[in-house]
Amino acid sequence: FPEGLSGAKPGSLNNLLYCKLAHQAKEIFYDSVHPRRALAAYPMLLYLETINLSRIYEGIRFSLPPRDIAALMIR
Repeated sequence: FPEGLSGAKPGSLNNLLYCKLAHQAKEIFYDSVHPRRALAAYPMLLYLETINLSRIYEGIRFSLPPRDIAALMIR
């Protein structure tokens, strides 16, 4: 495991990696100096938003509290 993640649960590690990917994709997308890179980042941002929407749907479906649903979001 990377430094500081030795006690991480598998699901939380997955979410952490998605968050890292989202952060990098957002940086690339908002980079106005390289529009081709921004265009390449757009599909990844759409994919991550689709995951977020499905997590919201499943959270509501299984009556999870909003706090728990928020913890699942990719930011």
